[in-house]
Amino acid sequence: MAVWNRREVDRSIAFRAALPTCMAIVAGGACDTRVDRSGRGPVIDTLANGAVRVANRQIDAWAGTEPWVLVEELRLGAVDDDGPELFATILDFALDAAGSIYVLDAGSREIRVFDSGGHFLRSQGGPGEGPGEFGGVGGLTWGPAGELWVVDYSLHVYTAFAPDGTFLRSMPRAVRGFIYPWPGWFDSGGFLVDWTYSRERVAVEDFPAREIRKLVRVSSDGEPLDTPLVLSHVVPLVASGERWIPFRPATGMRPGPSGSLLWYRTDEYSIARVTLSGDTTLVFSLDSSPAPVTDAERDSVLAIGGSEGPRYSSLDIPRAKPIIRRMTVGDDGYIYVLPETVGRGAGSVVDIFTDAGVYLGAMEAPGISVGRGAPPPVVRGGYLHAVVRDELDVENLIRFRIERPDGS
Repeated sequence: MAVWNRREVDRSIAFRAALPTCMAIVAGGACDTRVDRSGRGPVIDTLANGAVRVANRQIDAWAGTEPWVLVEELRLGAVDDDGPELFATILDFALDAAGSIYVLDAGSREIRVFDSGGHFLRSQGGPGEGPGEFGGVGGLTWGPAGELWVVDYSLHVYTAFAPDGTFLRSMPRAVRGFIYPWPGWFDSGGFLVDWTYSRERVAVEDFPAREIRKLVRVSSDGEPLDTPLVLSHVVPLVASGERWIPFRPATGMRPGPSGSLLWYRTDEYSIARVTLSGDTTLVFSLDSSPAPVTDAERDSVLAIGGSEGPRYSSLDIPRAKPIIRRMTVGDDGYIYVLPETVGRGAGSVVDIFTDAGVYLGAMEAPGISVGRGAPPPVVRGGYLHAVVRDELDVENLIRFRIERPDGS
């Protein structure tokens, strides 16, 4: 029987009300503020509840050291043959302890496995409704025993494969809703963590709605156990009811250290670390200006048509683009963010923060894919793996060595 222990965290509370200005706290003598007098470092506030707020400045913090550099070492992807390296859409990918790469291709509905040297080993899955087959896949995650789990949004199941690719079992997915790529994972207790997604109207005149994402812990037989965390924020909707608006703000989340969750809204360069019980322990930000939506981009959106004419009006399109496009946490403890800001194109740089939210600097990147549904990079063992589109607009999965002249 499901046990519901629901704690809702409104995004405006988690990022604003729950972190009052330091000025208000200072009056009560309960705020510790540290400021780098050089003008380069962050301003750090320790708030009354023990939460830490780190306000980083948009200054390259590599001062005194050489910046980190990405060096390509391996590329998977082809356009001139129909072999295993020809990908339709790389929906997600994962790495095992040996460095083998598991690529979930949406077009073929299969997982293609390559060893650490890029040699093709096998494929798993394939289209169908039988054991180990896929209908509409959403993403990958590793289980506590080293098994690889795949969520299937169409067949409403989770499917597990052994490390050698053998089909193990499927269990029903009672959770409804889908997010691409799927942000599921297993917690420290061995429970699968999934998410539901919904909207509810909060006003009529301006068509806003509250987007709600609920964290759901799932039992070993697929039954929801509890909903320990609910994240919500208000977003604009269009009168036509379109669920997706180009450049519209959204939320994102990634598993953080010690069972926490890193949560952000894409139109602000601010990231919160939240416990699964709903407590905000860290908020860090980087002073940045969003890139504007150009006239050409606006016109291309307005040209999108439906069966009854244009799908959007000019009022539906935000004036600025999302700032945070993708984020991931490396096994080295650093937080890697792909931004799009004034002067820094989407996928062209990777901002790096410590696990305490302090900005280190930016690495140049060769156009990492950050479009709708693109998987976030994976950082493991001193390498960054990411999907990159080449000059022919073909998807490649590339392994980059992270060169760190400072030896960190």
